[in-house]
Amino acid sequence: MPNGTKTAREVASLIAADLATGLSLRKTARRHGVPVSTVADIGKRGGLQMDHTEERGWSEGSGEATLEFRTPEIVRTEADAIRVGKVDLTRWRVKRWTLKTYQVCTKNKLIDKTHETKVTQLYAVKLDLESILPKPYLDASEALWKRLEERSPHFDFSQPVPVDASLLCELDLFDVHFGKLCWAPESGENDDLRITERKFRYAIDDLLVKLRGQAVSRFVLPLGNDLFHVDSLLRATTAGTPQDADGRYAKMIEIGEASVLAAVDRLQRIAPVDVIYVPGNHDRLASYHLCRTASAWFRNCERVSVDLSPAVRKYRRYGCNLFGYTHGDRVNGDAGIRSLPALMAVESPQDWGQTTCREWKLGHRHTSRRFETRSSDEFQGVQVRWLSSLSGTDAWHFENGFVANRRAAEAYLYDLNHGYSGHSVAYARPS
Repeated sequence: MPNGTKTAREVASLIAADLATGLSLRKTARRHGVPVSTVADIGKRGGLQMDHTEERGWSEGSGEATLEFRTPEIVRTEADAIRVGKVDLTRWRVKRWTLKTYQVCTKNKLIDKTHETKVTQLYAVKLDLESILPKPYLDASEALWKRLEERSPHFDFSQPVPVDASLLCELDLFDVHFGKLCWAPESGENDDLRITERKFRYAIDDLLVKLRGQAVSRFVLPLGNDLFHVDSLLRATTAGTPQDADGRYAKMIEIGEASVLAAVDRLQRIAPVDVIYVPGNHDRLASYHLCRTASAWFRNCERVSVDLSPAVRKYRRYGCNLFGYTHGDRVNGDAGIRSLPALMAVESPQDWGQTTCREWKLGHRHTSRRFETRSSDEFQGVQVRWLSSLSGTDAWHFENGFVANRRAAEAYLYDLNHGYSGHSVAYARPS
């Protein structure tokens, strides 16, 4: 019998106690001289939340790192490896990765008196990582956010929310592209940082004018969605695609952050604001840091909340309404659109079952479009809305014929009990 004279029940109790403290499966197995699968079964029977990652190895030096681990969790894609390995994408990007699968056979003699052989599928993952920025820059960012949290101002609420207010207002300023450079002789219109700053501010002004008289109880402000045009000092997107950009990277961040913080402050004076980070394909890192700055700046404002989760799909519920947010760059064709309702039902099942108005909000295409799935036995119809962009036409879009889309921001209203209640459009003012 394992562990000297201890009974199987006593050993199982000790294993459960170790797992409850956060000890890994493999270390617990080694401590008590039993197979990893036995430890996993004991944890599962006890309803414990366990870290299934085994033998996690980490080495780091001069802007690079290597992470190796084995796990019974299913790993098929790079995204799976990042999730299971808990890679901090605010500090690291994946250069390359490898995956090996194998099976181990064990007999759970401790808890299975039949002594039947159990086959466990394991995944061995190796991730070679590189820093997204030099370490001094990252350390400076961390220090800045800590200072913001310590010194963030206290906010006053100049306008109380009406007692009978029941409308959620979602302000959709998608694909703003702070930092895009457009030259009229080349692409038909001008755009730069200052023009974008004015368009963004005017769009907020115009939408709030259109919302006067509406009993708004809460605002939702999705941020990201290519709010910034580039994501590095090389004037390239997150994936490294070069862009026509106006000004230095730091200048783009400064103007974009100031515009967003001023907008959130204006909104919170009317009603509470939920800021939701939605990763885009141009600015995944820049917008994440923007939302972190907003979280630190409004730390002492109880009317502002910021969702910093790195997930590419987010869900929010308001009464009978369920909203899904994703940028849209990974939604390919009608097949991709038709898969969204099923994703919503699977990834947010409880809210799905308790709502009747369900909508997806996507950007990326820089054009307004609405798609409604047909009702079926499996799920009711879902609205999929592709939202307008405030961004101008640059040389690449002009050369490829992507022109004539109306530049606009939108505001959607939803009633707590009755769902969609209408929307307003603020077209970009001429530059």
